[in-house]
Amino acid sequence: MLVIHNEKLLDFIKSQYDLSDIRVIRDFLDAQNTFHFPCLKTGLFSAALVKEETKYTGYTSVWVRDNIHVAHAHYVVGKFGVAINTIQSLMVYFHQHRHRFQKIIDTATVPKDVMERPHIRFDGVNLQEIEQKWSHAQNDALGYFLWFYCKLVKEGFMVPRI
Repeated sequence: MLVIHNEKLLDFIKSQYDLSDIRVIRDFLDAQNTFHFPCLKTGLFSAALVKEETKYTGYTSVWVRDNIHVAHAHYVVGKFGVAINTIQSLMVYFHQHRHRFQKIIDTATVPKDVMERPHIRFDGVNLQEIEQKWSHAQNDALGYFLWFYCKLVKEGFMVPRI
């Protein structure tokens, strides 16, 4: 049984959709600012819009995986500049903290202390690591970054930074 908790959505629920239905849904979502993604000056996206009284939540931080998904969504709809800015800022961040990658490569081991791994949650305003203990053992996030960075390079949107 399908339960809809938001009555505004009831008129949109159908068993089949055509293109005009999809346009109506898109227009509704657009009017709700669903597709509005405010970004930081660095081109990165905080986990949530946080007010002064809710900063303690930590959601002012940025997560690599989330930023890749948001950047890719912009890329898919043709907002290439947004995607490029996000990826370039992530590359700047990773470049600043490349010692974490180098340590893993040089020792051929994965540090058991997750704080020694490349940080996947960080301060997106200053592109700095956060010292709070966090589970940075998220290789998928690093893989998503590499995939999308290489995709943009391959398609000529970016020149690799060395």
